[in-house]
Amino acid sequence: MLSQSADRPAGFICRGQDSTTVRDACRGENALSESPSGNESFRQFAVISTNRNGVAAGELRSANLADGSGDRCVSIVLCTRNREAQLRLTLTSLQDIDFPEGWDVDVILVDNGSTDATGDLLRSYRLPQARVRVLYEPLPGKSRALNRAIAIARGSVILFTDDDVRLPHDWITGMVHRIIQGQADAVVGEVQLAADLDRPWTTKLHRSWLAATETIDRTSPERLVGANMAICRRMLEKIGGFDVALGPGALGFGEETLLTRQIKDRGGRVVPAWEVCVEHHPGNARLSRKSYLNAAIKMGQVEAYIAHHWNHRRCLPSVDYLSLGFAWVRLCWLRLGRRMTCRREDCATPTELQLQKRLAKLRFCLVERHKPPHYSRRLSD
Repeated sequence: MLSQSADRPAGFICRGQDSTTVRDACRGENALSESPSGNESFRQFAVISTNRNGVAAGELRSANLADGSGDRCVSIVLCTRNREAQLRLTLTSLQDIDFPEGWDVDVILVDNGSTDATGDLLRSYRLPQARVRVLYEPLPGKSRALNRAIAIARGSVILFTDDDVRLPHDWITGMVHRIIQGQADAVVGEVQLAADLDRPWTTKLHRSWLAATETIDRTSPERLVGANMAICRRMLEKIGGFDVALGPGALGFGEETLLTRQIKDRGGRVVPAWEVCVEHHPGNARLSRKSYLNAAIKMGQVEAYIAHHWNHRRCLPSVDYLSLGFAWVRLCWLRLGRRMTCRREDCATPTELQLQKRLAKLRFCLVERHKPPHYSRRLSD
């Protein structure tokens, strides 16, 4: 289990004003839009404070759900930024899913500082079967936006998805019933890349970097995927939310990966629901060679961040510099030998991507080694 250091109180890893609440922070103009309906007995807030190291943290606290109905109270969270066209199709898909009769469903949509028509679309969105609330989080970072949503969510189970997916009709019940029945603390569902985005050169690695779940262990998942996952609220309270240094708008990826490790470190059970499949439509731009190479760099940096701050990996400059030089030579040699093939198909091979990722990881390790770890050393380390 994780032992909490004295100078890093447990709670949300998010920055905010001292001694204020997320609820108060949401009261600014255009910050929070709610439908008039809703049970006010479902009250939750996060107190934000800053420790002596200047790292803001807050402890999520929630009132007991009224009349024992919490077991079937589910919050759906979706964060977006400047994705109006894709978001419109996702919200249409959300309208078509089955909302279980008698369940209390709470939908929270977070606009993470959009400058296009995304905000207008969110504020005009209505669901007859559920309460819809809209949050505005101006500070960039998906993890920050997710933490903002978690702080006001009413559900005992929180169901997450992305702004570019198509949802199956049985999405809610299929994803949350194992948690409600006490069989799991977190559930990862299937994610498949849209058929029109498949290319002759795509491999399992290419698809997995676009959130496809085919490379995840089918019996004991090693990571959650934000496009289709459900998490018990009590587990999120123990962990304190997502690390704001990770995810889109920060290092780019890894917020679910670290969260999965934190869940398991606390004895939580992560189980699959492969029968519940969402379709991912990330767009053609994500298939370009440039996009994949950029993703490799970000993933390498994420691995270095987790290795240093969570795993407490000790960086050995002499060894890492040698490994860095060797990886760089291999990458240059590979690109020289396969240059024409990659240019012609506008692809990056799995070998090239793995080398690019390793190069980025070694470089970032050498940067992060000067920083104190964000998490206390675990007893198992």
